[in-house]
Amino acid sequence: MKRNVLHGAVSAGVLGLAHVIVAALSPAAATQLRASYKAYYLGLPVATIGLTVDLVQDRYEARLGGDVSGVASMASGLSFEMQSRGKYRNGEVYPERYVYSSRAAKETHRQEVNFKSGNVATVAIEPPLKDLAERVPISAEHGQNVVDPLSALVAAMTSGDPKPATTCGDALRIHGGSVRADVSTSFLHMQATRTGRYRGQASLCAVRYNPVAGHLADASYVNFMRNNQQIRVSSASAGQGPFEILVHAVVPLQLGTARIELVEARIDGEVVNLK
Repeated sequence: MKRNVLHGAVSAGVLGLAHVIVAALSPAAATQLRASYKAYYLGLPVATIGLTVDLVQDRYEARLGGDVSGVASMASGLSFEMQSRGKYRNGEVYPERYVYSSRAAKETHRQEVNFKSGNVATVAIEPPLKDLAERVPISAEHGQNVVDPLSALVAAMTSGDPKPATTCGDALRIHGGSVRADVSTSFLHMQATRTGRYRGQASLCAVRYNPVAGHLADASYVNFMRNNQQIRVSSASAGQGPFEILVHAVVPLQLGTARIELVEARIDGEVVNLK
C-alpha cells in the first residue's frame, strides 16, 4: 500500500472522530478527558492512539497522538501528534494554534496553523511539500471560517447546552495546513455496540468526507474517500460528565477496512462507566 493511501486513511479516520455529537457541559468547571484507543487494519492491531482534552473556564487544550506499526506503516514505524488550543465558549471552539507533527524512519514532518477570528492567519510546513504542483491549490477563501481537525474533535465531543447524541448532523470546514476539507455527519440510529471495553447502546452516525483543496488532484484514494458513504462512528454518553465519548469507528478503504475501538476513558482521573 502506498504511503499516501495510509495518510489519506489516517486523515479520514481522524476527521471521522472529530464529528461525534455530545452531551451537556458546564464550561466554567475545569474538566479533563483522557481516552485511549486501539486501531485495526484488515483485522490486525496496527496503532495505539491517545486523546487528552482539557477544559478550563473559557479555554481548551487538546492533544491526540499515536504510534503506527506493522503493515500500516510499511514496517518503518510511524508516530504522529496533534496539538490544539484556543478559546471555548458555550460549546463553541475558537482555535488559536494547531500543530501536527509526524516521524517515520528518518523522515520528520511538521505543520503549524495559527488562527485569528476564525480564519487562518499563518501556515508553516516543514519540510516544504515536494509535490505541491500536483495538489489542488489552497486559496485565501479556503482559510475563512474554519477550524483545525483537533479543534473540530473538541467541538464535537463537548457542548455548552444539553442536547442528545441524536442531534448528530454537524458540517464543518476543516483546515489542517496542507489540506482543506468539508466534513459532515448525520444520525442514523441507536444500536447495540460491543468493543473490548464497552457493551451497550450507542449513537451511530454516518460521516462524509469531502476534500476541497490541498489534496493530490489525481489520487485514486481521494476520489474513493469523497465517494465513501460507509464511514461510521459510534458514541456513548458519559453519564453526568461533559463528554459524549467515541467508542467505535469504521473507515472502509480501497483495500480492506480500518477500525478504531475505545480501550479506556477517564474524566478527571476516574474511569468512565459508559452506559
